[in-house]
Amino acid sequence: MADELTLISGPADISYSRNPIEIELETKESGSYVILKVCDASSNEITSLYGKADSDDRVKFDVSEILDTKVFYEVPSLSVLNKRCYDPIIKYWCEAKEYDEDSSLVDSLDIGKTGGDSVTLYVLKGGLSQEKLSISIFTKINSDKLFLSWADQIYLKSDQPYCLYYIHLNSTESIVAKAKVYYSDGTNDTKTLASFTTALLYSVYYISVGFDQNELYNLQSSKTPVYYEVWIENTTPLTRAGKLTFNLSDDYSLYPKHFFYANSLGGYEGLFATGKNQIIPKGDNSEVLQNNSSGGLALQFAHQIEKQGKIAPGFKSKAEIERLNDILLTSETYEIINDSLIKIVIDKKSKLNYVLDENLSPFVINYKRAFLNKNFTPDNVSS
Repeated sequence: MADELTLISGPADISYSRNPIEIELETKESGSYVILKVCDASSNEITSLYGKADSDDRVKFDVSEILDTKVFYEVPSLSVLNKRCYDPIIKYWCEAKEYDEDSSLVDSLDIGKTGGDSVTLYVLKGGLSQEKLSISIFTKINSDKLFLSWADQIYLKSDQPYCLYYIHLNSTESIVAKAKVYYSDGTNDTKTLASFTTALLYSVYYISVGFDQNELYNLQSSKTPVYYEVWIENTTPLTRAGKLTFNLSDDYSLYPKHFFYANSLGGYEGLFATGKNQIIPKGDNSEVLQNNSSGGLALQFAHQIEKQGKIAPGFKSKAEIERLNDILLTSETYEIINDSLIKIVIDKKSKLNYVLDENLSPFVINYKRAFLNKNFTPDNVSS
């Protein structure tokens, strides 16, 4: 038995919201219980949890489900080229209070808060699969200089909107996002995409990296771009993320479709779909009698159209198939239509198939709009 309420194990400085965030305490008295108050950086209480000490005078809490309701994916913005993101990550701390069997306060302990009232714990939206929980993912993101993306290289159209998310895992400094375009004649040009003068530890940034989005075609309009690289560096310069390669494709596509979907790292991935594209409007016309404001009956019309789509983006490598797993798991999936993000729902008929003895494998995605239209308007409206 401890002489005081003792922290046996606690959260890392930064954790993913969808993985266990456990706090284990050793109590001071047998038969006691602990109230754990979870607070935000301003010391506002998020919730309180109750825990009864076991036979070893230990009590354990998992605060991940609570914190997951307080962080949100930062949806890509087609009208903003870069910004700092506040929704995906927050600071938090916990206050543990031990009470004896008579509900008298025995001891208390702050977790994630120093004597100077500085909050030291962070939670980021996302999470690793169970078999990968042993990986120190934030150490890997920092050491391997990764964006919050599973991609090692990306294939896209020049007009395809794309974005990257970056978490700063270093001390306060100025950082710059850059792109270098490589041309068919062997030459290249570099352009600054975004600058952040005061990047703080564990701050998250959104950067648009689409070719046309950043007018990269203006660097050398008379030359043919083949691919470009995107990275983030500080003023030294030391690379903080990247270089991530974007391969440009000018192949004609009969049914071009662009998508964004949230990934398990806390960012978004992009998808360009080619191949079969099928929109299936499902209508529902009905007339019902309802009470009006005068108390009488009036005939009301209910017109609803549900749009469904089916895309077959072609053959993908094993790495691309694995990266696309997130699109089946997340509820944050958007189709880009007329420079707007339309939320969609991927249904369970979608299949990602990978055959071990084949280099490339096909997949099909079925989806529908996440809302019902009461007024029909074509997707493409002429000016």
